[in-house]
Amino acid sequence: MWRWVLCIITLGILSGPTNARPGVIPTTDPEATIALIESMTRYESDMIGFAGAPGSTFLEVEALVALGEPATEYLLRLTRSENPVARVAGIVGLEMQRTSKARSAIEALLDDQTKLETFEGCLLGQDTVATYARRALSRLAEEK
Repeated sequence: MWRWVLCIITLGILSGPTNARPGVIPTTDPEATIALIESMTRYESDMIGFAGAPGSTFLEVEALVALGEPATEYLLRLTRSENPVARVAGIVGLEMQRTSKARSAIEALLDDQTKLETFEGCLLGQDTVATYARRALSRLAEEK
């Protein structure tokens, strides 16, 4: 048991400060993570299904955010993707980072009316990139 505790503590120290959930292991291949997110056809949030488990999109975003400051450039790249799911993933990750770069990149997507499929809670649906941008900016403003 002590090996596991030591391993978790070591991973936490090595990964540096992040806004990901405790215990989230940073991606070892950010480019592959970006490619995977860009291939997704539905945004799955932090709590989906009956059990409220994190969705696949959110897990990949968390793995990027767990990189700490180096994640910013990857997340900004996602916000410029042709795939609206990737743009939303970028918004979610930047919101988790809470930086000035995050705010301006999210603001740039306020007029993006592209629709995407979503899975939030127990609901499959559709939303727009702009809706996610507005929500993220609202939550960032509340935390000031």
